[in-house]
Amino acid sequence: MRSRDSPARTGASIDKQFSTIFRLVDGKPANEFSLTNLYASAQIAPMDRFAFELSYSGQRNAICYRTFGSSLDSHLLSDNQLRHEVRASVNLRPSNSTFVLLGSGYSFQEGDINPTRDANVTLTQSDIPLLRLTCTLSYSRIVSNYLDGAVYGISVMKYLPFNSTTVSAGCSMIN
Repeated sequence: MRSRDSPARTGASIDKQFSTIFRLVDGKPANEFSLTNLYASAQIAPMDRFAFELSYSGQRNAICYRTFGSSLDSHLLSDNQLRHEVRASVNLRPSNSTFVLLGSGYSFQEGDINPTRDANVTLTQSDIPLLRLTCTLSYSRIVSNYLDGAVYGISVMKYLPFNSTTVSAGCSMIN
């Protein structure tokens, strides 16, 4: 994973930004209610084995965190900035025990050097014969002002019916 070159952030600027959300009134912490997010989503499932979803989110005066590996991309939007995000996903079920999820997102705000783009692919096979396991393979890619990398993962899950317990193990590789 590579970090993108970005301007340095100082504690003073972060403290100043936080003061736009949490204010002191007569020496006491106070905040006020305001609408900060608009979210709309539509899902179309024309068949049992296929579904498509499209969503939009507009966030104002919100703290956004994106985790990726061991890095944290955190930014606070000021009162005047609006962060837009559009996401699309396709869910496929080629068989009763196979599931595929394809997803992608694009988000931006005024002043972004690069918008954030991400893509995800997940393949799940449940009820693997003889072992009665579920296995999931995943891939995620994100490119933003601060991050450029991918995560590959695999996980295995086993349901133990005698005591209603699910045991799972997984690993991932960050590139």
